[in-house]
Amino acid sequence: MRTKTKQLSFPLKGEISRIFMLAVAVMAAVSYANAEEEEDWIDRYKVDFVYQGVQYQILSESEKTVAVAQDYDIDFNVFSQPSRIMVPGADEIGENGFLDYIFTVIPPTVYDENGTAYTVTAIAHEAIQYDLIHNLVLPPTLKNLNGGIGALPIRSIYLPEGLQKLDGVYSCPYLENLYIPASVESISGLMRCGIRELYIPPSVKTIRDRSLSYCDSLSSVMISGVETMGKKCFEENGSLLRANLPETLKSMGDGCFNNCTKMLRVSLPWSEIKMNDCFNGCPSVKCIEVLAEEPYPFPDNCFKDVDRSKCDLLVPVESLEKYQAAEGWNEFYRINYIPTSGVVAKKADKDADFTATAGKGLISIVNTAGKQIDVAAANGEKMATVTASGTTELPLPCGIYIVSSPTSSVKVFVR
Repeated sequence: MRTKTKQLSFPLKGEISRIFMLAVAVMAAVSYANAEEEEDWIDRYKVDFVYQGVQYQILSESEKTVAVAQDYDIDFNVFSQPSRIMVPGADEIGENGFLDYIFTVIPPTVYDENGTAYTVTAIAHEAIQYDLIHNLVLPPTLKNLNGGIGALPIRSIYLPEGLQKLDGVYSCPYLENLYIPASVESISGLMRCGIRELYIPPSVKTIRDRSLSYCDSLSSVMISGVETMGKKCFEENGSLLRANLPETLKSMGDGCFNNCTKMLRVSLPWSEIKMNDCFNGCPSVKCIEVLAEEPYPFPDNCFKDVDRSKCDLLVPVESLEKYQAAEGWNEFYRINYIPTSGVVAKKADKDADFTATAGKGLISIVNTAGKQIDVAAANGEKMATVTASGTTELPLPCGIYIVSSPTSSVKVFVR
């Protein structure tokens, strides 16, 4: 019997192996095809020279620009100074010690074996992956990432001001915090990362397919200025508690915010947005806000798993009867109004260190003393912090906000 069992098991293992290899090949082909669709896709396997332990590919000989290429030695060459910087307080490099104390720095200018200088402007597709990198500092000359970063242990990435596309940070479960520069215009990536809170600046107009999906630790995200979301953005984010959709948003691809099982509150923009099959698999939603005075058609195939007998629908007080009669919206048993009467920016005291006024889709703050000004939603959720002197405009979803400094506070209503 043992012999017979062995004879049967080998073909079975072989078949499983073939199926596995076929699946890997298909996934690789899909990934490759998707990458090729990106106009800036760069082949990581083309290497022209090595500088301080990192491989580079020449992009333009006339402009003297290069991309980071495949980098097997990026974390193992301890002689790659000055691309590695010892943090003050670390006095030795042990067996694993340098992983905690060394920053991997990609310099803006690198040199080939002849001493010719090149400017680093890009990262090749999947060039930095599976490396033992904990802290990565990218050069200010970088314009896009090209799907180049997937380093499992990475804990911090310092993105440069001037970066235009955040197009390729993925599978970084220890990456808890990420600052997105105000120069970034589009996001495609940030899948399966450990980010806990995220602020997406107004400069970002597009979030592409599957971006910020499967981020199990993401509990809070502030979106401002985005106009388009691709398919399945923010899908399978099991810790996300709230979705504030900005007034600028015009369309969402299928599957956005699906299976966010802990989602409690959704704020829809003032104007109608095109969306289908979104916010499904979100049984915990207890409140949906919509401030459109005229009810727009209820989104198709959305909110399927929301218990409409227990979910509050909050609408403008003057539109309460309209929503009670509107198809789709009238399926909510508890349609209540948002108390907007009297909710305006209070006149700041003459000695106040800031003023705050709200309009349609934004709050304008004049920080006269340069102190820290905090902006929080009515439920206490912190939305933004302003420290710069002068005028700052914050694009925010409609709702009630508390703007406060150490000495005063005001309540404003964003329409």
